[in-house]
Amino acid sequence: MSTGQNLIFLISQPRAGSTLLQKILGAHPEIHTLSEPWIALHPLFALRQQGASANYSHALAQAATTDFLSHVPGGENTYYEGVRLLLNHLYNAALAPSGKSVFLDKTPRYYFIIDELRRVFPDARFVFLIRNPLAVFSSILEAWIHKPHFGHQYAFRYDLMHDLFTAPELLAHAIANPAPNTAVIHYENLVQSPAAVANLCRQLRLPFHPEIIEYGQNPKNQRWTFGDQGTVYTEQNPIPSRAERWQRVLPANPGWHRLAHSYLQTLGAHRIARLGYNSDTLSASLGAPDAAPADFLSHTVLTPFYGDSCNYVSQLALLQEAINRAQHPVAQ
Repeated sequence: MSTGQNLIFLISQPRAGSTLLQKILGAHPEIHTLSEPWIALHPLFALRQQGASANYSHALAQAATTDFLSHVPGGENTYYEGVRLLLNHLYNAALAPSGKSVFLDKTPRYYFIIDELRRVFPDARFVFLIRNPLAVFSSILEAWIHKPHFGHQYAFRYDLMHDLFTAPELLAHAIANPAPNTAVIHYENLVQSPAAVANLCRQLRLPFHPEIIEYGQNPKNQRWTFGDQGTVYTEQNPIPSRAERWQRVLPANPGWHRLAHSYLQTLGAHRIARLGYNSDTLSASLGAPDAAPADFLSHTVLTPFYGDSCNYVSQLALLQEAINRAQHPVAQ
């Protein structure tokens, strides 16, 4: 049974450029990939006491599963072997028609289950894509929130809070404690230097094919249901200016500008440094706000699990209230 030798997991914050990197790697002659599978989240959250909900009681289901496993030889290890069988079957079924040798699963919210994925697939290759947190924040505001449907599509969705506050902590931890078969690439290097893609291929133990950078020329460059639905399909290759777009978007909207400063304060200089950036440099590039940053984010508790030490409903309500107050058309 495969322990992940033919798998690559690409993990990042949402809106960090993961679809771009997926398109580039998907143009590689040895790599096959499909939209965002999400398939590992369900079985790997089953053993967690928190973080999932269903029409049935997740807490009771978790307790029952744990009790069941206590009577099964191997216990929890047997469960993870079962998950490995399940996911191998699905990945291999997706990979077989392509004729390629490696399947790439790009699901940003696998940041929740990094340790579990490594336990299931110890020989898989992991790619962590890291982007300047202000650029991620700007992209979330532009792509998700600066839309008429924000009120009903993102109202009281905990994942918005976790994408902003939990993901940076878990990704910082993952890249500070890299396991074997781990590669880290920063978005800014991805869009500004072809050498970054060449180096990534070497880390993945794959030959570098320069043509994969021009992913838009790939005849199999199909549109996917999940991931970025905009620039990845209108552009043919990485655009260096994308790395600085946040510096134009955020200052153009005073409300968003203040929120961005508050977001930096909440993440903190130490966490930002662990991601590979300097908080003072980002703040200076953002420019001084025209008023004191909002302080509501300072009360947000950064935690890797839903519900731990934090009332996410009230925090999300405060975040939405502030964003709604800041809603104005963004100058292009």
